[in-house]
Amino acid sequence: MGKNPWEDPDPDVAALRASMRAQSPTRWGRIVVGLLIVGGATFVAGWVVPLFRAHDKLRGEFQQLSERRRVLDDNLANKERELKKLESDKTALQAKVDERAQADEAKQAELDKLRVAVSSKIAAFEAKRLGASSLAGERVRISLANRVVFSPNSVTLTKQAGSVLCDVAGAIPKTAQLRVVSVTSAEEAPSVLAAKFGSRRELSAARAAVVANQLEENCGIATTRIEPIGWLEGGDAKTWGVGLPATAIEFSLAAK
Repeated sequence: MGKNPWEDPDPDVAALRASMRAQSPTRWGRIVVGLLIVGGATFVAGWVVPLFRAHDKLRGEFQQLSERRRVLDDNLANKERELKKLESDKTALQAKVDERAQADEAKQAELDKLRVAVSSKIAAFEAKRLGASSLAGERVRISLANRVVFSPNSVTLTKQAGSVLCDVAGAIPKTAQLRVVSVTSAEEAPSVLAAKFGSRRELSAARAAVVANQLEENCGIATTRIEPIGWLEGGDAKTWGVGLPATAIEFSLAAK
């Protein structure tokens, strides 16, 4: 049976159809590839880039924190060194304080021992409350009431006082510095000495000078070791251990 002419395919149409059928898979492949590229770009733009930015930001913050930690560690190390130095200085200072305290205690004990030795020279007067021994700071003080030291209404030493003063001087360390302190008071009754001395201050100074001369000329104490002092007001009897007026000899330990 024959075909109608119009049923015969046009060679050009047939070729076009063949060409389209051959190119169809390639075209869809390109579309898929394009979609993948667009999707990949979108993914990179939407996720990877922000992720990298966030990573860079975190890295920067981490570096800042690391630097801050390093600074804090350095500061802590410095503070620890300062604390150790302070503790070391405190320990050294405490050792010096303890050493000084022990030295002071030993010195006070030695002074008291010396006081006891010297006070034995005036034991008879201490029993009658006419003499006393005490510690005045870093000095030993030997006090005698003026009625034991001086004749009535005069600045002349009694014979007994001359002997006692030399006994006291002999018990004092050879290189110790002495202070002769004559103490008067406002309650001291006027006497014939008032006409000879213009004031109680001058009288007190004269009494100290007389005792100092006795120690120097008759007791063998060098002038350079004696300092006479006249006090107008010297406190009360509790300060000196005897009634006022009085004369005291004060001395410290010999220099080592």
